[in-house]
Amino acid sequence: METLQLDVLGPPLLRRGERTIAFARAKGVALLLYLACTRVAQPRERLLDLLWPESLPQAARKNMRNTLWAIREALGDDVLALEAQTIQLSAAVRVDLHTLEDGILLLEGGTAAALEAVAAHYRGPLADGLIVHEAAEFEIWLMAERERVAATYLRLIERVIALHRAAGDWQAVLDQGQRALAVDPLRESVHLAMIEAYTRLGQRSLATQQYHALTEMLQHELAVAPLPETTARYESLLAGASQTSAPQSPRPRSHDSAAPFVGRQGELAALDEDRSLAAQGTARVTLIAGELGIGKSRLWRTWAAGLPAEVVVLATHALETEQPVPFGPLLALFRQPGPARSMIQPPSPLPPIWLAELSRLLPEIAASWPDLPPPLALSPPEERARLFQALTEALRLLANPLLVLIVDDLHWVDPSTLDWLVYLIDQLRDAPLLLIGTYRSPEAREQLTSAAAGWQRQGRLRQIVLPHLTPDEGLALLSALGAHDAPDAQHDRVRQSGGNPYFLIELSRASDGATPADLASLIRARVRATVPPSAYQVLQAAAVLGDATDLSALHATSGRSEEETLDALDALVDAAVLVEHGGAYSFVHPLVAAIVVQDLTAARRAFLHRRAAQALERLWAYRPEQVAGRLMEHYTAAGDLRRAAHYAQIASAQAFSIGAFVEAAAYARRALEWEATPRRHLLLGSALTIAGAANEAQHHLQTALQGCEQAGDAVGMTRAGVVLARMAITRGQPDVARRWLQQVPIERAQTADPALGVEAHLLAAGVDRMSSAFAAAEARLDRVDQLVQAHDLPHQAAQSAFERGNLLANQGDLRAAIAAFTESLRLAHATDNPMQQAMAHNNLAYHHLLAGDLDEAQEQIRTALALVERFALGLLWQYVHSTTGEIALAQGQLDAADAAFSRALDAASAWNNRVHIANIRVNQALVARARNDLAQARALLDEAQATFDDAVEPFVRDKILRYRAELG
Repeated sequence: METLQLDVLGPPLLRRGERTIAFARAKGVALLLYLACTRVAQPRERLLDLLWPESLPQAARKNMRNTLWAIREALGDDVLALEAQTIQLSAAVRVDLHTLEDGILLLEGGTAAALEAVAAHYRGPLADGLIVHEAAEFEIWLMAERERVAATYLRLIERVIALHRAAGDWQAVLDQGQRALAVDPLRESVHLAMIEAYTRLGQRSLATQQYHALTEMLQHELAVAPLPETTARYESLLAGASQTSAPQSPRPRSHDSAAPFVGRQGELAALDEDRSLAAQGTARVTLIAGELGIGKSRLWRTWAAGLPAEVVVLATHALETEQPVPFGPLLALFRQPGPARSMIQPPSPLPPIWLAELSRLLPEIAASWPDLPPPLALSPPEERARLFQALTEALRLLANPLLVLIVDDLHWVDPSTLDWLVYLIDQLRDAPLLLIGTYRSPEAREQLTSAAAGWQRQGRLRQIVLPHLTPDEGLALLSALGAHDAPDAQHDRVRQSGGNPYFLIELSRASDGATPADLASLIRARVRATVPPSAYQVLQAAAVLGDATDLSALHATSGRSEEETLDALDALVDAAVLVEHGGAYSFVHPLVAAIVVQDLTAARRAFLHRRAAQALERLWAYRPEQVAGRLMEHYTAAGDLRRAAHYAQIASAQAFSIGAFVEAAAYARRALEWEATPRRHLLLGSALTIAGAANEAQHHLQTALQGCEQAGDAVGMTRAGVVLARMAITRGQPDVARRWLQQVPIERAQTADPALGVEAHLLAAGVDRMSSAFAAAEARLDRVDQLVQAHDLPHQAAQSAFERGNLLANQGDLRAAIAAFTESLRLAHATDNPMQQAMAHNNLAYHHLLAGDLDEAQEQIRTALALVERFALGLLWQYVHSTTGEIALAQGQLDAADAAFSRALDAASAWNNRVHIANIRVNQALVARARNDLAQARALLDEAQATFDDAVEPFVRDKILRYRAELG
């Protein structure tokens, strides 16, 4: 009977030989499609649930029977393999989808022509035009499969483009690029390849059109601009700066001897120990397990390179083949130059009886030994036993003083070779033999596991499981590779690699930070080989959700049932794609997640991000601030910028509350860019104030004040005015601070927000203090303390104690001031307020210095510096550096003092803080005086006087006058 061809890439098409078969039953086509995509026998119950979910069980079974009859009637009895409980597409049916999927294996070594031939099978979306009524789950499955198949096709096309690009065939790049964009018009990498092709062909105007077309599509579809690296590359190509058209010579792979070897000292020691035990006449087995690229082969190669010359080393490997070749690794071993081959060539010490038996496996022996008698005629079991013994005798002759037999990739080894290895260890149990095997645990066959268990029971086995490189080892590997990236970039590469040496080496070779095409292809192939199709939707959901996601989020995002999600997670963990810890799932390698996301079409990616966001909203309805950052990213990727802005604002407020002010500013900036509101200007301005960006902060705060006033938002107005007043006080401008406080409705705001009213009163107390109205300042602080107690405001209690310390210091009561600052520090610790803690530590350092306790001053300023650095409290640099300088000056460390004052001056200048600038200039004058440079000291005091001008700060004014009088 002629072969049946099922084409599902594009509109479904059935052909028997050259004849097209009309088959219009939609659910019959759907059933064939599902069997073709899954490629394994499917339970009948699963097909009933998928295609006839709305029917009663009896009716559904009848519908299935009718459908199966119609399929066999139209297409023949050889189409389906029917069992009592399962149905499978017959192996005789050829499917274009299978050709496309199997073509992935050509990604590594296939030619452009071979890959193009495979890609040509793609006529359009999977089962294009197929509509199946009353089968919602099938429709969901079909949508996901269409995305997956399209991604497979695009991977092939992108590889073809890369090959043509390397060969300089720019017209072919354009042709293939058009095919790729017909499937995914938003694929930036393809647009960029076409832009380069146009520039290489001298068609600059077309290159420009291509870039503008990409820009317009991204803006229209996703409301985003091209990636910065895309724009930079486009501009570079137009400028004629690119030199990448010439094919580049291949780089050495990670297993080459040129690749550095880092870490693994414990594993090398274990191999040495097994070698020592084997050399004493006890056969040993060492199995090295680990994932692809972890360095299993590199480990034994590095170790074997240091063995004494008299040790015999035989190395071979198993092959990944559809049908394992019996004794495949041994055929390679005896046919490659080396000690094993010498056993079958004259003059061989192996007796003729065993050479004759080996000729069953190696027919070439007869050519080398023409007088060799033929092997005995035996039954198959007897032949097998004699061959096993002959192979063993050949290796026995090599086990002196020690034989090391190495078999790479034991997870692919054929059953015959593995049986012989078990036989070998048994027969040479008292010989100096060390068998080393490498394998990948998830792919290990049951026979290998059984053999290992047997060796374990005999006490002969050592299992070495290679762990991922630690972050320090990863950085050491990059250093050995000569990487010159910035530290942040190196740490990011190590994180992306997940500690896999091969991944890290390949990433280090990508100058633009992108994943090399070969590495991406390898990852795709391994995922495809180890992850069952039924788990792919959950894999995509996990990649979009990111690390540390849980079952509930995966269930909601993937669209699979809870049981299907659990089954998929089990499969993904078994395949070592995900790892579970404490109910949360993370990718073993972040790079795998990046590749999975990269392969999603733009529409599918946006769809999954939207579902992920909606799932997180439902799961965290009462605590959105805990996932606000993730929600912002998901809604951004989904193109819903209004929702993204909403969660960016929540994330900013949350970051602000825990003292992460730079992060708070970054979130607030994004929220403001997407949707500007007065409160978002206020949030950004407040964060920038503490982070130290004074001018930008003031702009946003004034904008917020105006906007809140127009909206009648008393609380927003007051909050903006309070922050502006605080900035003015920081700059030594109490009159400006007073005006800001007079502009805002403090009493109205205090009714709605008592804490805000207290903060306003505290600032007013500071204004009074700076104006030498000490009695008024003290009265305000007494009122503040009453409000703090009445409304239970611990944060404001710390601020009140701090301001009282400043007042006491200005009044000359140093001891009481230190007690007040100490109380402020205690309260700041109780409320976990790093800003207030740093301020209290700084003032304690300064006032302990005035009290003559240099050791305590040094300890306090060290803690203040650490807090300012850790939480990026840019506002405080001007103060902590100044205090550091004054302590160093008191200790006679003039260079250290000068350096600290310079840093303080830079920070104070950024704030235009005239009072503090004058204070620092006085301190610099004291350094100059200590160096006997009196002219410089006078000049600095004059500058301090000019800077201070009419600023209000009695302490600094008195300090200038005192030292001017001393210098004359």
